[in-house]
Amino acid sequence: QRVIHRLIDSGFTIGLHGHQHFPGAAPFDLRLPNLTSMAVIGAGSLAVGDLELPMGERRQYNIVVIDEENHVVRTHIRSMSSAGVFTKSHRDDFGGRDFMELPLHESPVRPKGTTELRKLDDAMAAVQREEHVQALSLLTPSVRASYPIKARQITILALEGSGQMDALVACLDPPQSAEEVMRAVSVLLDMREFDVALERLERGRSLITQSQYMELTQLIAARRQVS
Repeated sequence: QRVIHRLIDSGFTIGLHGHQHFPGAAPFDLRLPNLTSMAVIGAGSLAVGDLELPMGERRQYNIVVIDEENHVVRTHIRSMSSAGVFTKSHRDDFGGRDFMELPLHESPVRPKGTTELRKLDDAMAAVQREEHVQALSLLTPSVRASYPIKARQITILALEGSGQMDALVACLDPPQSAEEVMRAVSVLLDMREFDVALERLERGRSLITQSQYMELTQLIAARRQVS
């Protein structure tokens, strides 16, 4: 995904790949829905051995047609028949058709400076590399203001990954989802803060189901008893 992000940032609108034995064509959205998108097209295998072909797949290739006037790219699948002739391949994942049509979105080259979006992207990559302190340093106030939901998600992962539990508990107050309620209770139980865990559970009660509430209440009581 990191590579595709950089390609979109550089203005590319179509990506072609192979080596997976299966054809495919799908849009790849960059970070946020409808911000910008890249058509990613995969080709099946043409020259591998019979044992390397997945069950039900035949040797095949793509014909990619770019329609600049209508801003679409159409991928036609051609596969080898038992007679050794390449014909149209009607595929279930293409809705029974032998082609897939995707829109071509304009993707202007993004500025090469350190924008808020690039910092957010770099913070996501830092968390994946387990460089949690670096991720937190990239989430500047302007990044948090521009992308509050995503920045919050990355912050929670980075604080947990770096072992900053007090800061994590503060970040999760108040919780904003059922997942955050359960995460906060779990962290507080590990810290043996049973009263705070129960208080946080009550504050986030509207975000979880009744069964989840009962399970967490029982969990807090059980952990308190064995402490």
